[in-house]
Amino acid sequence: MAREEYGQTWWGEQWLNALTKIDYANRIPRGKSYARNGLVKEIGLANGKILAKVQGSKPKPYTVSLSMTKISDNILTQFFDKIMNYPSIISKLNNGKIDPILLDISKELGIKLFPDAAQDMNMSCSCPDSAVPCKHIAATLYKVCSDIDNDPFTLFKFRNIELLKELNKRGLTLVENQESQIPAIDDFYGKMDHKDSTKDIEADIDYTKLSNRHHEVIKLLEDTPPFFTKGNFKDVYSKSLLQISKVAAKITFLPEELNEFVKHEVYAVNYDTEVVMTWCDKKLSVSGIDLYHLFTISPATLGLYHPSVGHFYTLIEIALQLISKGLVYPKIIQSDGMYGIVWQALILDSDVKAMILDFSNSFSIRDKSGKFLGRLGSMSAIITHMINCFHCGTKEDDLMSEIFFGGKTYVFDGLSEKSMPNSIQNWFKLFEWDLGTLQPLFEVHEEYGDSFSIDIKIIDTENNIRTPEPFSKFIRKTNDTVKQHAIYRDLDLLSIYMAGISDFINSKGSRFITYDSKDFVDFLFNIKPIMALLDIQVSLPKSLKHLIKPKASGKISSSSSGVSKGIVGLSSILNFDWKVSLGDQFVEVKDFYRIVAEAGKLIKYQGQYIYITETELAALQKRLLAKENLSKIEILQTALSGEYEGAPIELTDEVKSIIKELNTTRNIAVPSSIQATLRPYQVNGYSWLVKNAKIGVGSIIADDMGLGKTLQVITFITYLHQNKWLEDKPALVVVPTSLLPNWENEIKKFSPGLKTYAYYDNNRNIKEAKKCQAVITTYGLIRTDINTFKTLDWEVIIIDEAQNIKNPISQQTKAIKSLEANHHIAMSGTPVENRLMDYWSVMDFANSGLLMNKTSFSKVFEKPIMKERDHKAVNKFKKITEPFLLRRMKTDKSIINDLPDKVVQDRFSVLTPSQAAIYQQVVNESMAIINSEKLDDSKSKFKRQGLVLQLIMALKQICNHPVQFLKSGHNDISLSGKSMMLIDTLESIIDANEKVLIFTQFKEMGDMLCEQIKDAFNIKPIWLHGGISLNERKKMVEDFQNLANKKIMILSLKAGGTGLNLTAANHVIHYDLWWNPAVEAQATDRAFRIGQKKNVIVHRFITKNTFEEKINLLINSKKDLADMTVNTGEKWIGELSNQEMEALFSISY
Repeated sequence: MAREEYGQTWWGEQWLNALTKIDYANRIPRGKSYARNGLVKEIGLANGKILAKVQGSKPKPYTVSLSMTKISDNILTQFFDKIMNYPSIISKLNNGKIDPILLDISKELGIKLFPDAAQDMNMSCSCPDSAVPCKHIAATLYKVCSDIDNDPFTLFKFRNIELLKELNKRGLTLVENQESQIPAIDDFYGKMDHKDSTKDIEADIDYTKLSNRHHEVIKLLEDTPPFFTKGNFKDVYSKSLLQISKVAAKITFLPEELNEFVKHEVYAVNYDTEVVMTWCDKKLSVSGIDLYHLFTISPATLGLYHPSVGHFYTLIEIALQLISKGLVYPKIIQSDGMYGIVWQALILDSDVKAMILDFSNSFSIRDKSGKFLGRLGSMSAIITHMINCFHCGTKEDDLMSEIFFGGKTYVFDGLSEKSMPNSIQNWFKLFEWDLGTLQPLFEVHEEYGDSFSIDIKIIDTENNIRTPEPFSKFIRKTNDTVKQHAIYRDLDLLSIYMAGISDFINSKGSRFITYDSKDFVDFLFNIKPIMALLDIQVSLPKSLKHLIKPKASGKISSSSSGVSKGIVGLSSILNFDWKVSLGDQFVEVKDFYRIVAEAGKLIKYQGQYIYITETELAALQKRLLAKENLSKIEILQTALSGEYEGAPIELTDEVKSIIKELNTTRNIAVPSSIQATLRPYQVNGYSWLVKNAKIGVGSIIADDMGLGKTLQVITFITYLHQNKWLEDKPALVVVPTSLLPNWENEIKKFSPGLKTYAYYDNNRNIKEAKKCQAVITTYGLIRTDINTFKTLDWEVIIIDEAQNIKNPISQQTKAIKSLEANHHIAMSGTPVENRLMDYWSVMDFANSGLLMNKTSFSKVFEKPIMKERDHKAVNKFKKITEPFLLRRMKTDKSIINDLPDKVVQDRFSVLTPSQAAIYQQVVNESMAIINSEKLDDSKSKFKRQGLVLQLIMALKQICNHPVQFLKSGHNDISLSGKSMMLIDTLESIIDANEKVLIFTQFKEMGDMLCEQIKDAFNIKPIWLHGGISLNERKKMVEDFQNLANKKIMILSLKAGGTGLNLTAANHVIHYDLWWNPAVEAQATDRAFRIGQKKNVIVHRFITKNTFEEKINLLINSKKDLADMTVNTGEKWIGELSNQEMEALFSISY
């Protein structure tokens, strides 16, 4: 346990030194023990006399009296007259310090501020000890020392010098007691009657703009603050805050990693409501989300939650970033005599200030009365809470550490404690630096030789004088002593970092601050950053404005003038030679060593300065002299990104030409056999696929859902067929099971000349597949039949919904990647930025090795982008992947005008085996009854019509899900082809952060869909059906239209058919079709109405090989059916002949 020490300041130390001169019989050390053990029970100062009560061996404390001889008025007048000639004395007093010059003046005038001998002080004690000073007097002297440390005005009061009064006579006002300036907790946090308007800035946040300033911020603090007497609290503070920052830095929002913060607090789960934070008695409580779940949420799924969850998520991110980078500071507050510490964002830092003031508009925290805290108070509440949680504490922890880091409050009413709150506030004075209207400008000049000088100029913003004025001139012409001493006070705060400021102040600007070359390095790298933090301008000469930091760089050349085949071929033709970048210039390594022969000092180079430390030079040499060069893939990445570890790279003209060719796409004619008119962006996408195939590199086509990726890829396959690429090696298309029939239909529709084989179910003859140009199969079959697929040579492997291989260690992914082909294409509509690590696996399929191994990718890209929101890493990632990844969005200006307002897509599912068995059984039994009915009278016809409608209803239910028909069983998604297709479709819609309406005719199917969606996504969709009241219906519509997390609405066809405006949706899914185009169009128009600004995609779910597919073909072929009214319903089907019905309802293969 550290012992209490005294004399923390130079003036407190002077007081202790004086005590040693008046010691008698070792009484002073014994007095220190008395002081440490709390035996001084009372102490007070009035009229130049100290009176104290000290507990001795007797029950009644002894009375101690201390005073010194009064200084004559004449001497005091001279004393103050001399003080007025030294502005630094006044400025230091204003900042709670004593200038050493004051001691020199005192000695010159014969004033003893500190006693030199026993006779200089009148001392008495009521104890029986005849020695003076006795141990009781000594204990009192030590306690006085503690007071003098914390409040230098105590020294002047003891000498009966009326400092404030005398300075006030001379036109100066000093503030002695700052207790009233310590804010009350309610005033500090501020209150608002309502929440600030939200502003969505999450996407703009770049945490790399926040520099780690822990060491810079610590430099703002002076050593051994007097309020702590057990050592140097600066060391305690720095160590504790560094430990806390390391805890914050370990906490990550990457879903695969666990987080430490969840150990501290777990709140009630309620994912569908607003996150509400309440701050009461310095304790934060949260409802609406549990932190364990919050820390495992992927950014891709934040949109599924209430908007406040996203704001809270970003709030926690910002707070963690600020704490981990040392961008926080403590502030002392008080409430009813209790003092405590709250932590704030360091808004001295301009980047922190911009981020906090922007984002804090997006959230607020309530107090116990329900009012919202001010925006800075809200951020302070969460930072304070985190720091209190993260503080581990140690055995050495003392009261002050608990106050600062543990959330403890304390009443400073003990002996020598009353001045401590002010002392704490003074210690952090620079953290709340306010330039005011008089702003200093430090102007650096190059002098002859290797020296530099600094002049300080003043910018007077109050009088709108923007031209900096020399300090000496400003002081001469300014008669306002308040203004003069305001600037003196501000400059004096910098004197602890910058030698020469006191001399500059006292010379009133006539003596410049000077540095030699070596000391000026300290100014540039240690003092100037502090000034930047304080927003103080520093004007540098042109030669110093852009200090050159040497970096390892290189020159990339090519052994070929054209693009070689494949990633391996492309990387093999690139060569790398080490160079050093000096700004935008590149120099040979041997020339660099000659230039920087003297590391550790400023080196003049071509009108600028180079600076590199000896440690940095050694590290650079190690890199440049290393035998191993960059790997071929690293060279390719460097060439594509145009940089190496942040340094620019020199590229030869041949390499520039190769990169240009990689990034340039020229349109290629669409094959004549394609039965579709491709839109311009689709022609460009198809041409891009062909170009990459010719080069031999893989492609990821990641267009938004609805932009026609399938058509572009089918056109590409057709091009390969037309140009005889597929004569010996077919194309393999791997898709989720639910999409296989869609691919069959799309190829048949758009490229009927392309011979296709669907390797699925009972059709699994690989010999037949070999005879075709395209083979379609599922991910599951690739996994189970991998050895069969390896018997064929493939020209190209295409995977749809590529997120199916996002897990690189799954057997499915390993099987896909084990197949060899000349070309690889991945299709995905998932935004790249949502799941970066998933894209590593996909790119590893398309272009193996391009993005290094998983560990390196996480270090170089995923963590900087996902955790730091590093825009530079994002740009580098984009440059490296740009030739191989094509993503167009519906909102792109080049796309949106090229899209129809409404895209209608028929989506085909297949019956599962259990569905097919039930379906055929019902058809056989029902058709037997229908066929037995005679059609000789209207009554029989009416009965037959009813039987047909019953059969249609039954088959619809079976196609929807067998449980809907059977009224029993488990609502398992895998039992229904439509259910599986719905979940796959919703996954893409949710990933794209879009909204969808799902129509069904059946209340029970709507209930089942709600359950399936909850199981798949943990989302409770809005379910609007006929049993919903008018008020509930209104609330549901408002929520869907206005709440970002309400992405899915299920509607019964009748309840949702009229009177609704749901234009927030950009997808409409008809889960089961009412075989009447008028009814279907009426439902679709709930989303596609006047005022709709989004392009609406309509997904019509149809079960392949069933009556649903056949009726759909029938409707499309009979134009007269398109004129049916809503009232017609499906009665027209009952008018078909028995033979037509038999063909219509039976399963066809």
